[in-house]
Amino acid sequence: MEDYDVVVVGGGPAGCRLAEGTAERGHRTVVLEEHPEIGVPVQCAGLVSPRTVRKLMPPASVVLAEMRGADVIGPSVGFSFKSTEVRAFVIDRAAFDAFAAERARRAGAEIRLEARVDGVKGGEVMVGGERLCGSVVVGADGPSSIVRASMGLDGPRYIFPSVQQDMSDWTGARDRVAIIADQDVAPGFFAWAIPTGSGARVGTAVAPGTIPAIESLERAIARFQGSGHLGSGDGLGLVGGAIPIGPLRRVSVGGTLLVGDAAGQVKPLSGGGLFPGLSGAEIAVEAIDGALKEEAPLREYDRIWKRDHLGELTFGLRVRESYMGLGNDDIDRIFGIMAREEVGEAIALNGDIDHPSMLSGPLVKAAPDIVGEVAKTILGDALGSLMRRLGLKGEN
Repeated sequence: MEDYDVVVVGGGPAGCRLAEGTAERGHRTVVLEEHPEIGVPVQCAGLVSPRTVRKLMPPASVVLAEMRGADVIGPSVGFSFKSTEVRAFVIDRAAFDAFAAERARRAGAEIRLEARVDGVKGGEVMVGGERLCGSVVVGADGPSSIVRASMGLDGPRYIFPSVQQDMSDWTGARDRVAIIADQDVAPGFFAWAIPTGSGARVGTAVAPGTIPAIESLERAIARFQGSGHLGSGDGLGLVGGAIPIGPLRRVSVGGTLLVGDAAGQVKPLSGGGLFPGLSGAEIAVEAIDGALKEEAPLREYDRIWKRDHLGELTFGLRVRESYMGLGNDDIDRIFGIMAREEVGEAIALNGDIDHPSMLSGPLVKAAPDIVGEVAKTILGDALGSLMRRLGLKGEN
C-alpha cells in the first residue's frame, strides 16, 4: 500500500486543478486517469466563458475562436443577438485538458495514466492489483462516478445522452453559435453548432427516455443545413457522452469528496461543466488544506460550495425542468417575444452563460409581458419567485 495525502480519481480539468492546488500547498497528491492520454476522447462542445479561460490561462493556441452572440432557431420562430464584446471562447478541449494536467505536474502532483480504479473503500483506492491510501480521496470521475457510489450518495437527477460530430462546411456567421430549441429535434434540451474557424462542432443532447441521441443529431444537421448554417460537407468524427443535470446536495462524506461532473457541478441550462467544476475544485483545495492541517473540517467544502454556487445551479435546474414540459407552440410564443429588438439588446448586454439568472431582471424590464407567458411555461416558479423579490408584475 502506498500512502498519499490526496488521491484524485479522474484526470479531467476539475481533478487536475484540484491536484495542482493541493500539491502547491505541499500535500503529496496523485491523479489516477483511466485513459492512456489526458483529454482524449473529447466529450465536450468546448464553448466556455472568458472567466473559465482565465482560471487556467492556457496558451493562446488553445483558443480557436471568439463568440459574440447566437442564432436561436425555434420550431417556427427564431431570433438572434450579438454583443460588441466577446461573450465566449471556443477552445481546443483536448489541449485545454492537457495544459491543466501539465500545471498539476509542475506543481508537484503525480499523474498516472491507464490507472483504472476498481474500487474505493474509505481512504483506500484499488487500482489493478495495487492499493493506494489517501488521507483525502477525491472523486473527479464523471457522471458514473465510482467514488460517489462508494460514498453511498445518489447521482445527479438526470443523465442526458449526448452526441457530437465535427463538420467541415460551416456557412453561418463566424462569431455566433447556432442553437436549435425544438422538441422534435432535441427533446428536453437543445442542439448546437459551434464554429471553430476550420469548420463547426455540431451536437445535441436529449432528455432521458425520449429519442436516441444519434437520431436527434441527424435531425439537427438537416435543420442547420436548412437554416443556412451548414453546407453539405462531411462529418469528421463522432463522439458520444452524457451530461449530468442536477447538483448534488451533499458533496463530501468523511474524508471523501466530489468535484466536477461526479458532483453534478454542471450548468443545467447550457450543459457546461468547466466553470462550475473548476470553481468546485478551487473551493475543495482550501477545504482539503484546512482539513489536512487540522484547522477546519473537510465538510467546509459542502458549506462554501452551497453558499457560492448551489443557488445558481438550482435556478437553472428549475428552468430546465420547466422547459422539458413545453410544447413547440409554447416555445414559439416565447421566442416571438424574444425576437423583439429591445429584448435582443438586453440579452447582448446582460447575458452570462455562467450566471443565467442575472439576465432575468433586464429581460423582464425589456419585455414586461414575458412574465405572464413565461410564468406559465419556461421559468415557472423560478422566475415567479425572482419577480416577486424584484417587485415586478407581468402584463398579459
